[in-house]
Amino acid sequence: MSEHETKLDYLKQRPPTQIEQLRFRLDQLEKLVGSLRYLDANEARKIPELFDQVEEGLRSGNASRMDLKGEQTQWEMVSVKFENEAASYIRIVGGRDVIEQLREANHPEIEKWWWYPDRVLSQRRKSHGYRTLGWLALAVILMAGAYILYQRFLAPDEATQTSLKHSFSAQNLAEQGNYQAAYDEVAQAIAAKPGQADLYLLQGVLADLLGRSGDAAQAFKQAEAASPDRVNFLISRAAEYLQFGQFKQAIGDVQAALVLDPQQASAYLILGQAYETSGDFQNALDNYRKADQLATEQNDAQVQVIARMSIGQLYNKLPAVAPTEAATPTP
Repeated sequence: MSEHETKLDYLKQRPPTQIEQLRFRLDQLEKLVGSLRYLDANEARKIPELFDQVEEGLRSGNASRMDLKGEQTQWEMVSVKFENEAASYIRIVGGRDVIEQLREANHPEIEKWWWYPDRVLSQRRKSHGYRTLGWLALAVILMAGAYILYQRFLAPDEATQTSLKHSFSAQNLAEQGNYQAAYDEVAQAIAAKPGQADLYLLQGVLADLLGRSGDAAQAFKQAEAASPDRVNFLISRAAEYLQFGQFKQAIGDVQAALVLDPQQASAYLILGQAYETSGDFQNALDNYRKADQLATEQNDAQVQVIARMSIGQLYNKLPAVAPTEAATPTP
């Protein structure tokens, strides 16, 4: 008999207490969110309602002056995990149209953010992009600028124009959570002009999100072959994963890059971003500081500015850290 069935039998023996109900539902929620990528659509669709039940249990328990410190901590950890898996959740339940249908059927209040994973995902990507000067957004801007420059002054060949057109479309579709359509577009961009590492990286991450590990491995192999070296490949892939909220994969890639080159300032910057995305603010702060230190030593102004901006913003999340500890930005 499974642990889940044992708990159900136990609760059937007598009416559960308020805190037992809360803990049981919290455990259910943690289990579902923790195994999200292995759920089917019907199981995944239960998550927002379970969030509702747990949130109500916490509110009721706090009103009754129960000691819910442990439950509150568990709730916060599950919440961070679900926020970070917003992209996977949208895909698993069937896309943004299904999310909208679920909202129409349940009429959730706007503050119940777990009913709005599409908005959470969009907001997080925008916020992340602005804070870091846009690892991906900046790339898109540069690509757009390059496209205009080509069109007006350099008259690119037809293959380049076709590749740029499909790559822009792929980025837009990925931002909307439509990973299959984005994958198809980036495949056309690559077919028009092969050999671009950034396109292979995007293709690989999209394939991974779609559960197509073989295609992902092949795309990553091509991306690495088109990259200057393995360190560059790993850091670039980490940044790409991070844009989709996949902080575990990002952390793994950055750590592998740092084994090969411990002096990569940009690697510590992305590692800090990954830890911040996961909710581990102290580790994020430590890595931002390391990025700032190395960037200062290496005269890397871009990484230095981003690291110091990130440190400053983290003080709002870590009030115990004295602001005077931050490096003073250079004029």
